[in-house]
Amino acid sequence: MATSAFDLEPMSIGDILDRTVRLYQRSFLHTVGIAAVPYLLIIPLAATLGSVMWIKPAPALLRNPGLIAGAVLVALGFGLVFMWLNFMSMGALARSVSEQYLGRVPSFEGCYGPVVRRTGALLWTYSLSSLLGGGLFLLGVIAPMAIAIAVGQTSILLLVVFGIVAIAGVVVSVRIFLRFFLVTQVVVIEDVRGREALGRSWILMSGNESRAVLISLFGIVVSYIVSWVLNLPVYVLAPKGSGPASVILGAVAWGLGQVVSIPFMSIPLTLLYYDSRIRKEAFDLEMMAQNLGVSGGRVAATDTLLMADAPPTRSEPPRPFAADQTLVTSPSAPPPSAPAPPAPRRPVGAFKVCPKCAAQVPLVRPACPTCGTPLPFRSGG
Repeated sequence: MATSAFDLEPMSIGDILDRTVRLYQRSFLHTVGIAAVPYLLIIPLAATLGSVMWIKPAPALLRNPGLIAGAVLVALGFGLVFMWLNFMSMGALARSVSEQYLGRVPSFEGCYGPVVRRTGALLWTYSLSSLLGGGLFLLGVIAPMAIAIAVGQTSILLLVVFGIVAIAGVVVSVRIFLRFFLVTQVVVIEDVRGREALGRSWILMSGNESRAVLISLFGIVVSYIVSWVLNLPVYVLAPKGSGPASVILGAVAWGLGQVVSIPFMSIPLTLLYYDSRIRKEAFDLEMMAQNLGVSGGRVAATDTLLMADAPPTRSEPPRPFAADQTLVTSPSAPPPSAPAPPAPRRPVGAFKVCPKCAAQVPLVRPACPTCGTPLPFRSGG
């Protein structure tokens, strides 16, 4: 039975950042190993391209459209692969932090395996959030700014009006961006995807926008400090513009800085996810931690982290029956009484029962996966 690494209670922003540092210290190599996967591809590529830039190619090569198109396709392919690996790394970090926070010892394969199986769900959810946020930014910010610039010389009033609309669009776009901060955690921990994942993140982030901003600032400051510390020796050993060596060392220092600093963004967001569930859903994390590992329902199909132990039911052994024993019914015996009506279905083991469709639902699920009926975490009775 797993024991949580921390007291499972609502956390302030100071508690979240403190536990972020402590979790990172406890499993530094494991966390860095997960975060390093995308950069095992991009660091050698950046170093190679930077070195090639110092080579003066023949003018004929620069005018070869086939060579230029091939280079563009290769760069685009590497970019897409890096983006995919980066998404996988973010999901694996969320699972790793979740298991550590709930008292389990995560493994590299155990964090990446289920996330790879959810590749489609992650990409689809990210695409929806990008389309929604980008569309609103285009209509609410870019378009009003373009109109304001176009009419600014003819009408001051229209310039002011569309300027205000653009400012309001920025506020709304930032709010939507913050509300989608927890889609990664929702997909990889709850196995919720698509529009449902966006709605789930929207609910969990309600009232947490200011804390998300502080977490982002914390990650940015740490990233800047780490990058400065790692790049300082590069500038000392190979000043900028001194040749391919400076480019290669700069790419390595940049990649290492990203690998070391990215967990300072992922860890507090996962802790914020749990804190929000505690505050908004009375989510009994201690009960959840004691019941990790049970499979059942839609969550079990993707090997979710948050499951509960359901002990196997025992059937009563048959009674011995003699060879010469016969079943007879006495004429004077009263007829057997009708069986009593079955008692209402109740949660069995680590499941609760949906009152609408009578489906068994794992305790950690906030709603019935069959009909969508909201269910409290604590079962009634």
